Amino acid sequence: MLRKNVTKQCAAGRDSQANLSLGEPPVSASKGTTMSDFQSQDPSAAPTAPPAPAAPAAPAGQYGGYAPAQPRYNTLAIVGFILSFIVSIAGIIVSAIALNQIKKTGERGHGLALWGLILGIVFLVLSVVVAIISFAAAAALVNSGTTY
Repeated sequence: MLRKNVTKQCAAGRDSQANLSLGEPPVSASKGTTMSDFQSQDPSAAPTAPPAPAAPAAPAGQYGGYAPAQPRYNTLAIVGFILSFIVSIAGIIVSAIALNQIKKTGERGHGLALWGLILGIVFLVLSVVVAIISFAAAAALVNSGTTY
């Protein structure tokens, strides 16, 4: 059993010295020929090393470790989202333009543009309500005759 394992290892090219200890000639892993076959061809020639195994080929279809490029974010979607907090009318306009561009180009940022549009409308409505309440309160103070 031990002899079989040693012979299998030698045939696989893992341990070329294993058969020498058993008194058998070494076996070449590539063709199954013994070293004595090479020596009998030309006794005056110096023994040469067996050829090195070829490097494994790279699998087909695989390239470097880079991920595929994703579509980039639409810049106007980002700007529209930010503007909706600062100047709501500008945020609404820029977000609407960004949504149009995203539909045509397929870029990322649809959610940003949509939320920029929604928040711009909400903040515009809130600012109009606050303005109406402020003017109503100012008019009530003027009519009451009380000055501060």
